[in-house]
Formats: sequence, structure tokens, C-alpha cells
Amino acid sequence: MDIYKEKFRIHSYQADINGKLQITAICNKLQEAAVGHVEVLGVGSGHLHESGLFWVLSRFSVSIDQYPIVGDEIEIQTWISAIRGPFSEREFYIYSQEGNLIGGASTLWFVLSEKTRKPQKIGKMGENMPVFPDRKGVKNKPLKISSTKGAHFLKKIKIRYSDFDFNRHVNNVKYVEWVIDSNDVSRFGEQEIAEIDMNFIGETTENEDFIHLFYDEKSKTLDYHALRNSQGTEVFRMITTWRKLN
Repeated sequence: MDIYKEKFRIHSYQADINGKLQITAICNKLQEAAVGHVEVLGVGSGHLHESGLFWVLSRFSVSIDQYPIVGDEIEIQTWISAIRGPFSEREFYIYSQEGNLIGGASTLWFVLSEKTRKPQKIGKMGENMPVFPDRKGVKNKPLKISSTKGAHFLKKIKIRYSDFDFNRHVNNVKYVEWVIDSNDVSRFGEQEIAEIDMNFIGETTENEDFIHLFYDEKSKTLDYHALRNSQGTEVFRMITTWRKLN
């Protein structure tokens, strides 16, 4: 299967205060589609585990032109645009139930060794992974985000049991949720998120009790956030682009 397709129904518990699908729910659905595709290709987590390997999401850029609302059905299409060394670039389109393209995403994944935690070449696994180099989910993405020295400390976040996944580290979408929740609710009555660019730099394990959130306002429609652990090491960076709410 070259282009993997999966449909999702939007439920009320996935919506925000405006009745639109939350960006964190979109991130989760995109990753669900990616998991479905690699399973079909025979390179899912179970197959990689047999070889002592696992997939890691490194960069994630999402652009939404129009948010679906409660009751809508969306279709996510995903495919691979490049394979080089340990890295795989995966793309996404998001379609409305009317068949209109309403968003896209570009991601960068790599394969790690379970023992050494070092990148491993995809090698023969890539032979069954069709590649479409000229088809991108978001042009010139996923973005590599540089650290900014202008970011200032915003808040300390208590890490809770529900933040961890079965690998016993913080789920990557939790990082996004912490950043978005740092905004005043009133902002979402005036603006909505047009794009988010994320870099997952390190793991946060159960050994950490708190994570520190740093913030830098680039403009009224562009924010920079970073998460640092107790040692001061950045584990996550995110740029949020906003637009006026219709």
C-alpha cells in the first residue's frame, strides 16, 4: 500500500471551547495513522522490537487551514517522502468529509536501538517502504528549531501518572498540551492555532518530578516555547503560529 488512508469521526470530548477539533487530538490522530501504515508495511513496533529497535518521533510540523467540528468525519492520508540512514520523513494530508484538503503535516522519524539508544540505519526495512520524494504534507517542513537565549522561565509543571505512556516516559503530545495550556483561555476566543512546529529532543522519564517551561513571544502571532528537565537540558521546543479566529 503506497498511500495509507484512515478515517476518524470527531467526538465532543475531542473538541475545544469553540467546538473545533483540538490540535492535540489532531496530533494524536496523525500518529495513529502513522502507526497503522507501518503495521501494514511490516515495520511496526512489534516487528522492530524483535530486532531490538523502536521508532522515535524527532520533528513534527502541522498546518491547519480549517478545523473540523464535532460530528465531522476526516480522512488522513500518510506516506513516506524520504529514507536516509536512520531517518524517515513521513507526510500527511487531512481531508474534510466533503473531500477538501484542510491541513497537512510533515514529520521526521528515526530508528533507535533499545539497548544503546543510538540511531540505527533503516537498511533492508526500507525495501518495503515506498517513497514519494516530490509529495510533501507541508512545504519546507518539518522545521529544525534552534534554541533561543531570549526565552524566560514561565512555570514549573508537575509531572503526573497520566502523563506517562507504556514506555514509562512522557507521551510526546503531553509536551504540546503543556505548552498550549500555558495560554490564557481568553486567547482562544480571539485566535486559533494555524501551525505548530515541534522538535522532540529528549525523553522525560519517571525519574523527573517536574518539568520547566520557558517562553519567548516573537510577535502577537508567533510564540516560542521550550521544556527543560531538572538538569536544565532541553527536551522539547515548539513554535506556535496563530491567526485571528473567524
